[in-house]
Amino acid sequence: MPPSTLSLLGLVRHMAEVERAWFRRVINAEDVPLVWSADDDYQVVYDASTATRAEAFEAWEAEVERSRRIEREAASLDVTGYDPRSGKQVSL
Repeated sequence: MPPSTLSLLGLVRHMAEVERAWFRRVINAEDVPLVWSADDDYQVVYDASTATRAEAFEAWEAEVERSRRIEREAASLDVTGYDPRSGKQVSL
């Protein structure tokens, strides 16, 4: 197996996508694109060759804040959303 090309900066970018995908798209059913990929290509985020530390952390911190707000405003942790990748309802 070849070594991973995922950098630490790519990992921060990935985590911004994860926050957006689970909390905004799945739980909150928001029709928003991914942070860096309009066509849902998660591999785009791993290429951090043109990324800066500032933009990666700014995006991640913004998505975490939105996730926390969604959680705070939810009626309970039993709130569910539809995950199209698994075809199942998932709880907050």
